[in-house]
Amino acid sequence: MRLSDFTLLAICLGARSIVTATRGSITARDNALNPVVTNNVLEITVHDSLYSTSLPSTGSEHLARRRANSLRKRQAITFAEDDLITYKGASYMANVTIGGQPFALEIDTGSYQTWVATTQFRCWDVHTQRVLGQSTCRLGDLFDPTQPFRSTRQTCESRYDSGEVLDGFLGHGPFGFGGVGRGQRPHFTIDQTIGAMTIGMWYGNGISSGVLGLAYPSAPIVWDHLVQEYQSVLFTLFHTQNISPVFSLALQRSTTSSPTAGHLAFGGIPNVHTDGRWVPTPLVRNAQGTYTLYNILIDGFDITPAPKSPSAGWWKNTKGGRYKNSKQNMIIDSGTSKVILPDRVAKYIAGGFDPPAHYEASVEEYIVPCFASSPRVGIKIAGNSYYISAEDLLERRDNIDGDRWQHECSLMIEPAGNSRLILGATWLKNVLVVFDMSNAVEVRRGGRNGDRDQFGEVRIAGREVY
Repeated sequence: MRLSDFTLLAICLGARSIVTATRGSITARDNALNPVVTNNVLEITVHDSLYSTSLPSTGSEHLARRRANSLRKRQAITFAEDDLITYKGASYMANVTIGGQPFALEIDTGSYQTWVATTQFRCWDVHTQRVLGQSTCRLGDLFDPTQPFRSTRQTCESRYDSGEVLDGFLGHGPFGFGGVGRGQRPHFTIDQTIGAMTIGMWYGNGISSGVLGLAYPSAPIVWDHLVQEYQSVLFTLFHTQNISPVFSLALQRSTTSSPTAGHLAFGGIPNVHTDGRWVPTPLVRNAQGTYTLYNILIDGFDITPAPKSPSAGWWKNTKGGRYKNSKQNMIIDSGTSKVILPDRVAKYIAGGFDPPAHYEASVEEYIVPCFASSPRVGIKIAGNSYYISAEDLLERRDNIDGDRWQHECSLMIEPAGNSRLILGATWLKNVLVVFDMSNAVEVRRGGRNGDRDQFGEVRIAGREVY
């Protein structure tokens, strides 16, 4: 999620009961919920970047400078699953088809907006008002917006706090996904309205051609301050296909042995190993009292500093961690690479390394020797701690030419300042998350689950080791 200036609308998700899981299966504790393993998964593939981190999707001011960065029982239920692509383990992409043409789009649970750059796209410097080379924006394949893609004759505009600006038009046509990354025909093809961008500035990765928004608005989306009859991809899918209104995400840290970087499943869960500790937690309202994005309430943090670190003394005097009871609203956002925490918590974690991390204001991040001993960092949710692997806490730094700094790493925990708190890809690589929108579908259809105070839940299982 790279926050833009268009209005974020509410997401309405349906609450369900707690589940338990074993390898390859999930078993309901009651008959109200029976999510199943599906082989219909969008795979994520691995690509190295020239830069150490991808751009977080939240609206941090430093983004422009950091390019270096059931379920209700139904009959004949179908599923879709595919493998994903990753950009150096920081941004993740799914393969889709738009108008029959294949593209890789960044998956973003922090946005409901889906768009693709067209063959008419011009990379534009908004400050100098000059056209730049396409290599500056570093977009992937460009979309030819001819038939069967049809313009709605409505403009769309996206502006991001990072300085990224995109303009184009709305259009609709066949949008396919599920199996595309495996060379198969799409499991699902829906008639979908998306943004077709023709000009702007984008800090791309050279692979993705746009964004696949996986948030779920409960009302038409606002583009350019005007309400458009545009619904998200998930909304269209769950209202037009015979599929359970659930999707699940299992990001994976990249390795040299496997090009697969994770799985995105619709209507069920991918067949991946978990620790079996499934915990449900409801979506909660934001500070404005509305349901926007996948916002959950965490219990606090489970942090054990390295024994000889500066934070170790604090930990000894506070058994279980200094911030074990620190309730926070956090957004689950696959479009953000880092975990963004309250400043004091980020500082405590930075001090938990031996030797400790130091804050480098020029890049607005903590820097730590790559050989440092790491603290044990977990996010406490509904009484369970979900830990971040030590190998996900640090990422080696690259300079502008792509040469590797041998001994310095970036800490993948970022102080929030005045920004929102985010559970980004760094944390998501250590869990399997199920997003359940059953009640949202029932509310919109006028079904019996019409309680507007029940907007859904996510269910989480740990998978730190795989």
